Amino acid sequence: MTSGVRFSTWLVSRRSLGRRLFAFLTILTLNVAFAASKPTWIELRSPNFIVVTNAGEGQARQVVHQFEMIRAVFRAYFGKKDESAEQPVVILAAKDENTFRALLPEFWEQKGASHPVGMYVGGTDANYIVLRLDVSLNQETYEPFEPVYH
Repeated sequence: MTSGVRFSTWLVSRRSLGRRLFAFLTILTLNVAFAASKPTWIELRSPNFIVVTNAGEGQARQVVHQFEMIRAVFRAYFGKKDESAEQPVVILAAKDENTFRALLPEFWEQKGASHPVGMYVGGTDANYIVLRLDVSLNQETYEPFEPVYH
């Protein structure tokens, strides 16, 4: 009778171990699948801007180019000829509304509230721009940077 108890305990332990192993493998598989579906964020630097985006390298280059150009326009307009020792502006360029909502969820908390497509946040340690790359106020020219140029 003792060996029967030992056998059933061993069998239960083995079943339990099998279930645990199955659960572990399922969780591991789901984590790998989830990690593969996560968008990758990249960072691209220019002399005056740091762009962090999940929209890909091409979009990051376009964002850097556009902001460097508009910076040059403003500097020329205000007569700034010399290079300044300003810290680079950090630009978080979200590829779509879901990404933007994850960055700034407070704008989606209140029903019926407007949802920004871009914003500037100045700080003592750094300046930030957050914008969506999938919208434009002027759909004919597709200029997603209009909201933050002002």
